Amino acid sequence: MWQAIGRTDLGLLGDLDNLLVRVQERDQTRFPTFDPSDSLIIASDYSGEHKQSVLYCYAFLITTHRSVMMWHAECQELRRHSALRKRRMAFKSLRDGVRQRVLPRYLGVAGALHGILVTLLVDKRLESLFEHAANLDMSRPEFAPYAHWRAPSLEKLLRVTHVLGFLVAGMSRPMQDVLWVTDQDEIAANPERLAELTSVFGTVTSHLSPHNLGHLRVATTASDPGDLSLEDLTAIPDLAAGAIAECFCRYDETETTPESALIVPAPTSTSTKSRMVMNWLSDRRKRLHLLTVTLGRDDQGLKYWRHYVLHGSQ
Repeated sequence: MWQAIGRTDLGLLGDLDNLLVRVQERDQTRFPTFDPSDSLIIASDYSGEHKQSVLYCYAFLITTHRSVMMWHAECQELRRHSALRKRRMAFKSLRDGVRQRVLPRYLGVAGALHGILVTLLVDKRLESLFEHAANLDMSRPEFAPYAHWRAPSLEKLLRVTHVLGFLVAGMSRPMQDVLWVTDQDEIAANPERLAELTSVFGTVTSHLSPHNLGHLRVATTASDPGDLSLEDLTAIPDLAAGAIAECFCRYDETETTPESALIVPAPTSTSTKSRMVMNWLSDRRKRLHLLTVTLGRDDQGLKYWRHYVLHGSQ
């Protein structure tokens, strides 16, 4: 379950901590409980980089090594007995008829994972979350080791590592090992970037966590052994990020973004593939838990978090 970090020096993350405490008080089943003896496996993916999107979406699947082993066996069985074979699952590829037909069974297997799928949506109008200006001030001494990074890329690196470090701090147990698998995008584009990402993640996590952890390792989908196991794992947050980002963008277009925690079915302009994923995400019968939060700004310019309970179209 969520373990309150309870610190007053965390700014926006402290506000998010308070929100998650309230979410858990209202619904004791919102978060999974992880066995301290089992390693945590995390897969992440991100959406909203294109100019048409009004928000960024960061999605994190947090599960356990034991659960991943059982899931992988079922996933391989599905691939062998369907036309999916070696096709990679991804939100942008769901126009393909084979992928779309297999999607319900693929999601069904993913829904049996013991863990939680966390999606965080950030309004693009917020610009930098670490500066009062639009972009990071790369002349600051603490950013000197990252002078070779573009400011937007470093902003993304800091957002992803701070959010994930915060989630690990609130859901891990003392001396648990953590393996994080991320998509091979700009923040982990090559071995040098991956090493820097790993270093920042370790520093942030040790600062946020109230207890010591075991080994922290970071890998990318480039390390996939050839059986698509890492690709399949990151496909789960990829599908969630793509569908939720599209749904919220449609709400913004029609000026119907819900003010309450309950989302009504997605606008009719939402694509078929997003509706399929949203129906799966909103199904409370699956074992995999879901947490969706947004970071926005009110009329006075103050940032606020909001928790949403997703609702499908069926």
